[in-house]
Amino acid sequence: MTVATDRNGRFLFPQVAPGTAYLHIDASRIGLDRIPSCANPLSVLIGEGRDESLDILITRKASITGRIVLCGTEGCSAPALPSSGPGLVADQQYCREVPGIADTLVELTGEGATMRTLTDSRGQFLFTDVRPGTWTVNIGTDTLPPYHSPERNHFVIHIGPGEAQDIPVKVMPRKRSIMIIEQGETIIQEQKH
Repeated sequence: MTVATDRNGRFLFPQVAPGTAYLHIDASRIGLDRIPSCANPLSVLIGEGRDESLDILITRKASITGRIVLCGTEGCSAPALPSSGPGLVADQQYCREVPGIADTLVELTGEGATMRTLTDSRGQFLFTDVRPGTWTVNIGTDTLPPYHSPERNHFVIHIGPGEAQDIPVKVMPRKRSIMIIEQGETIIQEQKH
């Protein structure tokens, strides 16, 4: 069933069957840069023989952008780099930023919703139509170069109405231990019976 709101924003669905219904709000009709503050579609439990009333708040959209860049250690001026966290080369003042990483999966979760996107050829990603609240941005690692990791795999963001937040994501080479084994002559001694 589809209905339009009246001049006061009220709507009515008559004779709805009991059970769970999903209310979808056409966000293209609620104003430029506006979004419902609830999940869309919204799950509504309708009791038998009862009238249900909902207040749906409208708020301004937020947006989350970012760029995933690969930081290399070529041209580092320091003889040794301190480590930070689980084996990451940390001191970014010694790192040279190189182009972004394309086709990396970025997932935004929270507030009962999940959105996904891939980074573009410059490593940039964009989420529009974000409801204000707390969200978690997760960075996929499948497309990262071998022996590299993001400084952080996920970011928790608190975003307000109309805000735009930018998240820089640096992918760093992991510190690896290399063992050099000197291989010399092998002597095989046979036992006589």
